Amino acid sequence: MIFENNIKRMMGVLISVIVPVYNIEDYLPECLESIIRQDYTNLEIIIVDDGSLDSSGYIADCYAKKDNRIRVIHKENGGLVSARKAGVSVAKGEYITFVDGDDWINEEMYCEMLKACEEHLPDIITSGVIREYGDNTEIEYDCCEPGYYDEVKLETKIFPIALYTGRFYEAGINIHIYNKLFRRKLLEDEYATMPDEINVGEDAAIVYPCVYRAKSIQVVGNAYYHYRIRPGSIMDKQNDDEKGKIDRLEKYLKKSLEDKNFKHENGIKAVIMYLRLLQCPGDIIHSKKDGTIYPFSPLKEGSRIVIHGKGRFAKLLNYILENNCSVEIVNKDIVANKESIYKLPNDSYDYIVVAVLKANIRDKIKKELLSHEIRNDCILSIDENFFEGM
Repeated sequence: MIFENNIKRMMGVLISVIVPVYNIEDYLPECLESIIRQDYTNLEIIIVDDGSLDSSGYIADCYAKKDNRIRVIHKENGGLVSARKAGVSVAKGEYITFVDGDDWINEEMYCEMLKACEEHLPDIITSGVIREYGDNTEIEYDCCEPGYYDEVKLETKIFPIALYTGRFYEAGINIHIYNKLFRRKLLEDEYATMPDEINVGEDAAIVYPCVYRAKSIQVVGNAYYHYRIRPGSIMDKQNDDEKGKIDRLEKYLKKSLEDKNFKHENGIKAVIMYLRLLQCPGDIIHSKKDGTIYPFSPLKEGSRIVIHGKGRFAKLLNYILENNCSVEIVNKDIVANKESIYKLPNDSYDYIVVAVLKANIRDKIKKELLSHEIRNDCILSIDENFFEGM
């Protein structure tokens, strides 16, 4: 009877789903449909139109007329943090979560996340992410055992690895905000002190202060959230002020974590290094006086290379190595599928550079390359050895 009452209690929890929107008219209907069709129906859906210049705001208003759980906030453009704050400020749910307006979620997401908690209603419920690259997907999970963590277990099992497990780059609790449910009070308190000017690593800036303030966390070992990697998205653009933005994030993280249960300085260092490589790798990757290319030693100028990867880091690395370091890129089309790489004659290249920063994906690629009889000394990547040497 107690267990049944707990299930009823969990299924009666109101969840506020905040959808920040800016110029995504082509993707917004699919996103909203996936939320409306959730098996779990006790939702309020808050769409924040952050000054869109296309029809995104109109689409949001049309959906609000069709579903009384939806309300729309129209505001001047202020950036992602500002949009999320606007949604949090009016949310009434016991839990708050987010869905980016160009992504979508499985219909069972919120129902399954609450069911996983059994008798608990933790401060944070976290799950995996399905990264959608168009023709293939990668699933990213939290790098800790699924289950319920109380204060004692958080202190011993989660806090030491939440930002960095010791493998570059791998976090115990993944960096994303949109695959998690947060107690409303937890988010309200953290957003109250976060400046709108945080515009790189916005997820890290809120997720990790919440994690280290949480009294309980439920880790769900499944993935329901589809994160769309799309051409022309902010992930494909580089700004001259990226370094300054990351410096601002680093300063904020150090300040926001100093009075919490955070005792692992390497965690912040790892997150910041990951973001620097993702946002402005040209500040790190360079030719040395002896002709080698840091941090891919023994790669040298003039080497013939294959770039294995198709995300933002691969695209930026392609440009840096070809234009700043004078190497010959054998596969000009960096989105070439794996089969085309495996078919390249061994004598057509000197090295394969695995242009992936996530440790689990990087290691999977290396394993596949080795299984195709590609020599280990021909495979280069950025890993924990690089990070530890910084």
